[in-house]
Amino acid sequence: MRLYDLNNPTKISEQIRDKFDSVFSQANMEFIFTVHIKRFNSIILFAQDSGGDYTNVYVYQYPVDDILQGQWWQLDLPDSFNPQCAEEIEDSDGDNHLYVGDENGMIYELFDLDVDRFQLASGGTYEAVTSVMTTKYFRLGDAGEESEGVTGRAAPRFIELRHKGDATTWDVLIETAHGPNQTTPTSSATVSIVFAAGEDCRRYPVPHTLQPGDYVRLTFTNDDEGVNSYITGIRLYFHVQSGQSVRETGQAG
Repeated sequence: MRLYDLNNPTKISEQIRDKFDSVFSQANMEFIFTVHIKRFNSIILFAQDSGGDYTNVYVYQYPVDDILQGQWWQLDLPDSFNPQCAEEIEDSDGDNHLYVGDENGMIYELFDLDVDRFQLASGGTYEAVTSVMTTKYFRLGDAGEESEGVTGRAAPRFIELRHKGDATTWDVLIETAHGPNQTTPTSSATVSIVFAAGEDCRRYPVPHTLQPGDYVRLTFTNDDEGVNSYITGIRLYFHVQSGQSVRETGQAG
């Protein structure tokens, strides 16, 4: 996908380009549509699958006045939802709302901050808004030390999660690998972090079955219905032995 500033094309993402080659239906390319929304500084792309349903919905969000630096993420809508068009509307109070038309004739509002679940057209039933966030593989080390040949393998021992919102459970998948592009993780373990009402910080041990690795990746999942929850901080604690982490002084710690 490219953004055009007068005559200057600027490529903003190779990852979304790869989606056109490997994920989106080549036969239905002409039916792709996008909407640029002001409220969340986002571009949303709707693409059909081979069956003609808009199951591929990707969002690009960027800071204010800096459209070249942002992040892509995928929006998974309920199976019964097949959007056909989208438009942002500004109401009389100056607030922006994103409305999406579905093939069943219904009009839905997406990204309503006052709603904590999907409402389906069938009989007024509801479905949880599932959130899945995955980090890149990263290495243990002090600031500036996360590079090849600097840090060694160490085992995560505790994970600390800070959140704001309702009582809920976040499942954290912890994966280790020997390289940042390893397809299949070397080892993995899941920790379920339970927040009671009013709790904003929880620290849980990581199962000892998780094997140490040069790299570690975290995936956070929440699928509780009717819940508002915001992750405000993450901290991962490692058990570092002698020779496993080289510092700037050249000493092993």
